[in-house]
Amino acid sequence: MRSIPKRLALISAILCLALLSAPLHAAPFNVQRGQIALQELGYAPGPADGIYGPATRSAIKRFQRHHGLAVTGRFNQPTVTRLRHLMQRRHMRR
Repeated sequence: MRSIPKRLALISAILCLALLSAPLHAAPFNVQRGQIALQELGYAPGPADGIYGPATRSAIKRFQRHHGLAVTGRFNQPTVTRLRHLMQRRHMRR
């Protein structure tokens, strides 16, 4: 018989995996999801570690320039919207 803490840990692990494996457009946005999207689109943000560092900022700026967005280096709403749109299209083609 499993103890309640073990069951809770298992449920938590399953929920975390489900959230991380969901497409960008289907889950709440965060830095790590943005890094994953930028990586998949070829913008090399460094590791998808959830840390908003210089490599991530640089990748965001390249993405923004390439897509005619205001170059802020931040995951602002227009940038997130464009990333989600592109990732949704990308996942639909698979």
